[in-house]
Amino acid sequence: MAVLLALLSVANLVPALAALATLAVVCVALVIVETVVYAESRREVRASAAASH
Repeated sequence: MAVLLALLSVANLVPALAALATLAVVCVALVIVETVVYAESRREVRASAAASH
């Protein structure tokens, strides 16, 4: 969250395309972090769902 707040002030100083590219990088990074952090939890949920069918 602090990173996004810091980038907010930077977004006003750079061209729009650079701000958009920075936002895209942040979004991709968030997806990667979520994928890695919650991988085991997703495996457990899928295994229990498959076992109940």
